[in-house]
Amino acid sequence: MRMKVKEEIRKYSKLIKEEKEKNKEVEELITPEMRILLENKRRELSRKKNKSINIAEQELNEAKINYELACEKYKMKEGAVPTLGSRKSRCKVKLDDAKDLYELEVLRCNYHLEKYLNSYAENLLRLNSITHSFDVY
Repeated sequence: MRMKVKEEIRKYSKLIKEEKEKNKEVEELITPEMRILLENKRRELSRKKNKSINIAEQELNEAKINYELACEKYKMKEGAVPTLGSRKSRCKVKLDDAKDLYELEVLRCNYHLEKYLNSYAENLLRLNSITHSFDVY
């Protein structure tokens, strides 16, 4: 699972860079009025993104707490109980997994945000060109 998550993280990092480059190209072409619409849409989507990220963050915090508790129990027993050491190891693995999943969720949300904003800006440009073509006639 860990390798698959790492691959997904790399994939989304690359896709985000591509979408940001596309956004820069499109934003150069849009008018100030369209820029305001785009910024409003960005704020709206950021609020939704934060809700999704908060869920992943809660899972990460739970994993941190479980790991810290396992470490405390392990320290109190001075390693005398072998199951506590393995519990600490399992909690460490879960913590690392939660960190990776949190990072993946953040990247996934950012990618979808950039992709949506890019298509939104392109649609604004198309709409603008259509209305200008009617103005000419």
